[in-house]
Amino acid sequence: MHCFFASLSAVGVVSLLKILKISWQRWLNIAYLNLALISLMAFPACCSFSCVQQAVKSGRLDHHDQLVHELLDALKCEIQSIGLDQCMNSHVKSYILWPIIDINKRLRRGRPDIRFSNVVIEVEAPRRGVGPAKRNQLFGYMQQLAQLAPGSPIFGVVTDGAVAEWWELGGDQPTCRMSGDMSDVMRAMLHAFCSREIRVVTPDDLIEVFGI
Repeated sequence: MHCFFASLSAVGVVSLLKILKISWQRWLNIAYLNLALISLMAFPACCSFSCVQQAVKSGRLDHHDQLVHELLDALKCEIQSIGLDQCMNSHVKSYILWPIIDINKRLRRGRPDIRFSNVVIEVEAPRRGVGPAKRNQLFGYMQQLAQLAPGSPIFGVVTDGAVAEWWELGGDQPTCRMSGDMSDVMRAMLHAFCSREIRVVTPDDLIEVFGI
């Protein structure tokens, strides 16, 4: 029945809704649900940075918020692939890192698109390229985090899903560590993250994860 609506004219839809006693609001809800289901079926969740990159380059992934969510899912899979023994113990992963990463799915104004530990990631719209405005926004978030964790190097990545830049802040100004394909840059950054004993947990993280 829902597909049948799509083939009707506006007048036909109104008449049919009256016959079926379906309100406009309910019909719109049905239509929105169908679109959401189609979107999910058309683009299954990625579990690697390469998968996300390919989806962006092919045009299958073309919205900022969707790109953030796919990067978060890929991020957890890639950390697992590195090996927990090399990166962190399972308790830290399960009870601190995973909840902090999942918090990023609640997109909020004035906050980085993705932040966990000493890593900040800013996401451009897919295939837009890495622009100076987003790069400067990343630098601002890195400086804020550095104030909360003095002495700790801060990693920052800005990406449009296809290309990326990895920056490190260890002094006054960020230094570019690597740029190129998103999947290569993100993996290099993660390996550096796992190779150092750096665990930055802010008071906001504790409040949001543990409610304290």
